[in-house]
Amino acid sequence: MNVTGATDQQLLARYAQDRAEAAFAELVRRHVNLAYSTALRLVHSPQTAEEITQSAFVDLAQSAARLQPDTILAAWLHQVVWRTGVEVIRRETRRRLREQIATEMNAINSPDACWAQVEPLLDEALSALDDPDRAAVLLRYFENKPLREVGTALGVSDDAAQKRVSRAVERLREYFGKHGVTVGTGGLTLAISANAVSTAPVTLAATITTAAIAGTAATVTVATAATKAIVMTTLQKIAATATIAVLAGTGIYEARQAANLRAQLQATEQRQIDLADQNQKLQSEQAKATEEIGRLRAANLASDSDSNKMELLRLRGEVGQLRQQLQNLATVTAAATNNAPPPIRQPLDLSQFPDSYKLVDKYSATNVGIATPTALLETWIYGLETADSNALDLAWEYPAGKEADKQQAIQAQPRMVDVFANHPADQFQTYRLMDLLPIEDEKYLALISETTPVGRKSVMKQIFHQVGNKWTLLNGPEYDRYVRHSNERPGG
Repeated sequence: MNVTGATDQQLLARYAQDRAEAAFAELVRRHVNLAYSTALRLVHSPQTAEEITQSAFVDLAQSAARLQPDTILAAWLHQVVWRTGVEVIRRETRRRLREQIATEMNAINSPDACWAQVEPLLDEALSALDDPDRAAVLLRYFENKPLREVGTALGVSDDAAQKRVSRAVERLREYFGKHGVTVGTGGLTLAISANAVSTAPVTLAATITTAAIAGTAATVTVATAATKAIVMTTLQKIAATATIAVLAGTGIYEARQAANLRAQLQATEQRQIDLADQNQKLQSEQAKATEEIGRLRAANLASDSDSNKMELLRLRGEVGQLRQQLQNLATVTAAATNNAPPPIRQPLDLSQFPDSYKLVDKYSATNVGIATPTALLETWIYGLETADSNALDLAWEYPAGKEADKQQAIQAQPRMVDVFANHPADQFQTYRLMDLLPIEDEKYLALISETTPVGRKSVMKQIFHQVGNKWTLLNGPEYDRYVRHSNERPGG
């Protein structure tokens, strides 16, 4: 049996029937990080967390034959670790832990400490969920399963799995709110995804496998013994760590980007001015040197003295140096000119397209092809909102040799839709193509008006590329170059 490709249920059955150590070792490898992270959040002691994790897998080894075939192992292990950790906390340091938590939480004054606020209550909140909701959250955000695998594990469709995950996250958020922690749904999912699972020590999986199998063979209840032996020495330290970076609004980001790029443009322009001054000075010096050479040549005709010959040779050497400096300056000037922004000509007349100025609503957008700029806009918005790989593959254009980057971006889109579902930037609902500014080689700077349901507007910039009767959206270096240059212009 190939343990790597087997499901958790198949591995459990194999171990329960044949006591296959390889099968149990694979189960430990898959779920040790989840169990260890849960224990570590509870006790904040790596050594104690290892003992609780080992105890949980011993319970698994002893209970393998009694588990139901449809048991979701991640949810089962989480509950065992949670119960064991809570028992230890209540027996050893219940009152002191509460006092310490209150003291240290009052000392936290960082407005961005989302994870620090969520962490102490996370596992308690998960335990308050019903079994299907808890399993959905653990599979989606702790084990990073795609929605399709979550649906398969829960026995539901992909859409039903997404709804269950969203509902479970909302219930978690409500639980935190009742306990004085206010957090948005998007911030909560980002915090959990980024911080919920820590990597267990490298040797822990092997240690657990050996101890669990040995404990089962001897029929010794190691879980109870391990729980009694756990001594809480560092539970008082609750640290506010791993804050979630606050995503700035699109307006603030664009303003900062424009300011930085304008500063770079000013520096480039100043360098061009300096080069022009230097060029003018060198030309003036060359003219003077040429005039001096002419004067000396005339004098040399009248006097063939050695001193005049030496002076003439010296001046010729200086002229040669000046010519070399002028050549170097021309090279630098040409390089600076090549980095100048490409010219933007008069806007393209959009009335030549039958669907000009069409209002695109993201909730009703469809894959309408790429025959016109507006069709490209609608197909692209549809692909982004629904993670439709065919629409994105049709709309996106990447440089030659970057096909792997394109496929990676398409495959990441379902995750982006899920993570940013509640981000403020997602409030934009309708889009309209306002202008197409020609740049070069049938490339256009597209100005797209975005509008929220309450009427707030913003302007998005993209690069559209026309090849015959097809339009695509450029990505990669060309996008960065053109959009940067558009921001550098006054009013850009």
